[in-house]
Amino acid sequence: MSLRTVSFQDTYWSGENDLIKEFYVPCMEDSIEYYRAVGYFNSSILCYITNGLYPFIQNGGRMRIVCSVNLSPEDERQIALGYDIRQLMEDKIDPVIQNLIDLNIANIKNLCWLIKNNRLDIKVCLRKDPNDPGTYHLFHEKFGIFKDADGNAISFLGSVNETLGGWINNEESFEVSQNWIPVLQAFIQEHLVTDDAILVEKERRALFNACAQYQPHGFQTRAAYFSLSEEIWKKEKERSAKKEEFEHLRKDIGSFNEEAGERIIQDIANMEVKKQEAEIRRTKTQVLFEQDQEKLAQLEEKLAELSQLDKEGALCQKKLENTIVLEKIFSVYRNRLLEEKRAFVEKYATEVFLQITNAPQKYKGIKIASDYSLLLELMNGETYQIEPGRTLNPSTGQSKVISLSYIAGLNRSSDFAAPVIIDNPLGLFSDEHRAAITRFLPHMGKQVIFMVSTGDLTEKYQNELKPYVKTVYKLENHSDQTWPKTVIASKEVY
Repeated sequence: MSLRTVSFQDTYWSGENDLIKEFYVPCMEDSIEYYRAVGYFNSSILCYITNGLYPFIQNGGRMRIVCSVNLSPEDERQIALGYDIRQLMEDKIDPVIQNLIDLNIANIKNLCWLIKNNRLDIKVCLRKDPNDPGTYHLFHEKFGIFKDADGNAISFLGSVNETLGGWINNEESFEVSQNWIPVLQAFIQEHLVTDDAILVEKERRALFNACAQYQPHGFQTRAAYFSLSEEIWKKEKERSAKKEEFEHLRKDIGSFNEEAGERIIQDIANMEVKKQEAEIRRTKTQVLFEQDQEKLAQLEEKLAELSQLDKEGALCQKKLENTIVLEKIFSVYRNRLLEEKRAFVEKYATEVFLQITNAPQKYKGIKIASDYSLLLELMNGETYQIEPGRTLNPSTGQSKVISLSYIAGLNRSSDFAAPVIIDNPLGLFSDEHRAAITRFLPHMGKQVIFMVSTGDLTEKYQNELKPYVKTVYKLENHSDQTWPKTVIASKEVY
């Protein structure tokens, strides 16, 4: 039970795919968790996903759905009833009453049953207006996540609501992501920096990064501008209050103290200076803000020029990702096939070797090293390599036995039938070896062709091979000519 066993497309279209059969049910039956955020939910969809919902519940699966307030009256009643019954069950109600409830709603297609048995939670979401606390807007997200017991997750994002219309009737589409596919961006940047599409993509991303780095600065500049404007307004209000206070004092005292008047005048002058300084700062901030807006406009214009290349760049990247994945698959298959072939050749070559060697009790078999050189394995598990001039090398006859065994292993492992041609397979052998090889030669392949002298192939061995022989050619060497020439002297067909 794993989501990795399911073959997914990158994009699903209702016009081309059966969204429930090809995506929803396969994901559901291999998952233990399902998270869904949608604008609209209707329980009628449960009747169409029972093939996936049944194993999902058997696996202990649980669904969590967040949707808008647009629910049918029947669904609202079922949801409320399900949570009421769950609460009663958690409070350990009378088992007799609980059994009666189960008998009435024990059906996986029933919304109330799913909620009651803690297999489904539904939350209703309202989007609060930040500018008007009493106003709420429609929650209209449309994404979902399936997760299996191994932590593998499939997410999808598109236009599909959790309704019968969304999954079956309407024209819908969504894109799919898998959390186990590696990101190849680092590889692309390292190896394809000269490709035009990738260079454009890099420049586009650099522009995005520039915009992202510049945006906080623009926000800060704008915030500083508004802050200074508020400060100027406060200072202006404070100056007006001082003037008003001055006028009240003058009316109250008639002829006021000259010193007090000077202080008030000085305060007003100071406020004027502060106001002018604030105006200067606001002007500088305004200039910076306008410059930043101009830079942002230039970046957005450049980004718009490159946006038309996004699709082609994304397609190139997708093709590269698919190529890398295929290369890895073929590499694994090739290595596995090589290991299987090597093991088969070792196995069959060992069987032949132990049949025709005159010392089977000494050897355990033939091994093939990683560089495809031949190794002999002794009964004690020790292996040694046959090297030119080595004193421990086997005899000439034993070396030919090893070669014949290896050729037999290669022939047996081949997927194609081909004749085996050997020059004098009985030469330089003891009688014991000749007898063993003579018994084996008819079984070395479907067609065996070998050349041998009459001295090596005595009448005894000829009689032993005769039941398997189809044709015998006798060759003669005409050495009296300028160039030696071997001709067929006679031919016997059995």
